[in-house]
Amino acid sequence: MHKPRLIARAADRQKPDLHGLPTTPQQPPHKNQQSLPPEKPARSTRHLTSLRTDEDSPPSTHQGLVSLATPSDSAASLHGKLLPSLQFESANGADIGLRTLASGWLVIYCYPGAPEHDALESHLEDLREHEAFARRAPELRHRAVTVAALSSQSLTEQSDTMHALGLEHHLLYDPGLVLARSMALPTTTIADHRYYGRQTLIIRERRVEHIFWPINDACRSPTQVETWMLAHGW
Repeated sequence: MHKPRLIARAADRQKPDLHGLPTTPQQPPHKNQQSLPPEKPARSTRHLTSLRTDEDSPPSTHQGLVSLATPSDSAASLHGKLLPSLQFESANGADIGLRTLASGWLVIYCYPGAPEHDALESHLEDLREHEAFARRAPELRHRAVTVAALSSQSLTEQSDTMHALGLEHHLLYDPGLVLARSMALPTTTIADHRYYGRQTLIIRERRVEHIFWPINDACRSPTQVETWMLAHGW
């Protein structure tokens, strides 16, 4: 049986303490030598990977992945589009058909799911988004809204996240970005790999009603969804 590893809640994650790292002792200046100001340490870029949207990225070499120029282009091209008949494996082991989920209101939030060692901040933002939707899950269920998440993140990592955060909605596994290819969804480049751009699709009776992209604050994503739906006959 797979034993999920512990994942800290995003709010509890702490930056590493660098005060205990050893430093190289500085030699005192020569008696007749003018003392120079110490050089500033080089800034580490290990966790500063840029989350570039397609408009900032070079042309995609990934066949079938379509670049969308602006958020308005995304909304215009997707509005009214029929959800394709695709099936994905869920982190809970079930095979899920998208159209089965979308018989009424369906919210799909796509997240990058990039490895923590490639993009720490993106990884933490994924966790914040999961937690935000988990907090709003009771209200959304009460209003007959189905929620699902989708990314190319591995099933093992998705399963660990689902158990550690107590998520009740599906985390769907799309390693080939099949839905992005089928519907021309926005993608992003992180550490030279292609991932889903952070976006939220609102679907009603299997057709796209609205898309939120890009998502600048993952914690507010569920609130954006509820506000839009209330203004459009929810």
